[in-house]
Amino acid sequence: MTLLTQTEQMCKGKDNIMIFNNLCIALPQWVRAGNTQNNKKANELRNDQVFAAKFSELCEHALKRYKIEGLPETCNERVVLMSLLWYANVVFWDNNGSILALPGTPNADITLYGDPGRSFIYGANGFNKDVRLYIPNGENVGAVRKTIGGVTLPKTYEAVMVRESMTMFPFINEVFFYADAIADTYRTLDNVRLNIKQPFMVACDDKLKPSVEKMFRERNSNTGFIVGTGDLSDPNKKIQLFPFDANPQNLRDCTMTIEWYMNQFLQLCGVKTANTVDKKAQVTNDELHANDSVSSVNTDNTLDYLNSQLENANKAFGLNMRAVPANQELTTQSQDSEDNDFDGGNEDDGIKD
Repeated sequence: MTLLTQTEQMCKGKDNIMIFNNLCIALPQWVRAGNTQNNKKANELRNDQVFAAKFSELCEHALKRYKIEGLPETCNERVVLMSLLWYANVVFWDNNGSILALPGTPNADITLYGDPGRSFIYGANGFNKDVRLYIPNGENVGAVRKTIGGVTLPKTYEAVMVRESMTMFPFINEVFFYADAIADTYRTLDNVRLNIKQPFMVACDDKLKPSVEKMFRERNSNTGFIVGTGDLSDPNKKIQLFPFDANPQNLRDCTMTIEWYMNQFLQLCGVKTANTVDKKAQVTNDELHANDSVSSVNTDNTLDYLNSQLENANKAFGLNMRAVPANQELTTQSQDSEDNDFDGGNEDDGIKD
């Protein structure tokens, strides 16, 4: 079973809370033997490794979209943020006077406005409990607390479910989409690089195949001096080469695609990316900061709704929690190295007023 398959299966149900402790799964060593089956397996493992690396990187950005101030000491901020990322909700539960925060799954008793009356909450150690939830807008109106079965739920509750968004669509789905797209483009980039290194396909007799494969394995290991022996020296046995496209421009196309996907994801995370733009690029100041405006809108929309949800928990348990921006901002080493050459007024600068 591949890493992607394992991770997807863990994400299908919320019953496996161990994902909190195992976001990234260790991969076996690459198989470097020369036969076709092992080569196929090695490529699958490389695909998994690249996906795991990008998935982990994007998860880190996603977990730093905002931070929660005023959390009770009995709550774990990592669990709160990961629950909001993976399930788009977190449940604050009064456990004999101690406020705990755990991921939850709506259980039953759906009320008039679609709010659940109960939820299962989970702990990493296997703990689970069915808790009664606070019903928004239902404090003094029995009709709001009425379930599908016609039962009016009591006003009392022991937990408050906080949603990250109105739709409660987990942001981890965005992480999966962009991690998969970026990882696939990276692997395409690997193939383009190899095509430039070997811009042809080889055709030969079956008897020559092991010798040819050995020679190219040595070449792929960047061996500087390769000697062909045995059947390769027989002039009656031919090796044919079939060239194919090995345009170096494809390398730049792949890197630009990766950058585009990454910037789109970072905008969703509220990361300001204007500082990553090359100052030699032909862009206006308005264009330069357009992405930052989108990032601010994404952050404001998320925080506005999340804070309205946190206010329910604040009123219920006498807390003062608040979600605030994490103030992520990216800079690049290449930009810093060009700062000394940028005088802000020359045509060569590429930044137009």
